[in-house]
Amino acid sequence: MELLLFWKAHYMDAWDAAKVASLDASMKDKYDRRYQKGDVVEVREDGYWDKRGFDKEAFCVVKVPGEAADYDKMAALWDRDPAEDTQSVKAKVVKRRKWNVDSKKLDTADKDSLDGASKTVSVTKTKADAFLTEKTSKAVKP
Repeated sequence: MELLLFWKAHYMDAWDAAKVASLDASMKDKYDRRYQKGDVVEVREDGYWDKRGFDKEAFCVVKVPGEAADYDKMAALWDRDPAEDTQSVKAKVVKRRKWNVDSKKLDTADKDSLDGASKTVSVTKTKADAFLTEKTSKAVKP
C-alpha cells in the first residue's frame, strides 16, 4: 500500500486563533474543510507512485510494502452518513480527508525522508498505524 500525502502548508494554516474565531459560518466551514499537511489524498497498491510519479512540491509518499490498499484511508469525514440524505437535509463534508499523518509522531529519519529530495519513506504496518490519525470533527492543525 502506498499513501500519497498532502505535504505543504495551506495558506489558512497561518491564520491565528483570533482570525479563525472571527470567521462567519461559511468561511469557518471552508477553514475546517481545507487540506492539511499530512492528509491522505490517495491510497494505491505497491509501486504505483514509482511508475507514475507525483508533484514533490506538494506531496510525499509513505510506502507500507506488502499491505493491501485500504481505500477508506482517503475518505472524507462527513457530519452524517450521506446515504441518509433527504431532499431537504443533505450530509456535508466536515473534513476534506478523514485520515492524516501526524508529523509529530514521525521519527526523525522518516520525517527527514519525507521532507528531503525523494519525498518517500518505506515503513512497516505497525509504524504506519502509530502515526496515522483519524480526524474528528474538530479543527486539526498539524
